[in-house]
Amino acid sequence: RAQPGEPAEFVVGKGQVIPGWDLGIVGNLDLDIPPMKIGGDRKLLVPSGLAYGPTGAGDGVIPPNTDLEFQIAVLNAQPTGGVALDVQIKGYAALATVLGFFAVFGYFISQNLDMFR
Repeated sequence: RAQPGEPAEFVVGKGQVIPGWDLGIVGNLDLDIPPMKIGGDRKLLVPSGLAYGPTGAGDGVIPPNTDLEFQIAVLNAQPTGGVALDVQIKGYAALATVLGFFAVFGYFISQNLDMFR
């Protein structure tokens, strides 16, 4: 656990930090948030819903429903391999669509077997 002002090391997108940090670092072009680059710094204004929400944190240090503000910098980054989360989600959506098609098609065939004999 890093002290304030000291570098913290974590894997983005793995739930190791609050969702607002993941979003602020990786970005979201639909929300007009560009991804950060190595050496870049940014002020993150994190709404409570992307921070600690109604539970707060730190035994009352961060009260419930508190918006947070951070000044962060990306000092270094290393790819962890694998597929980006947005690509994974698109892949799972495509797979669900294909599986759904086969489920409906299979049901249709099973209900109309006489037609195919």
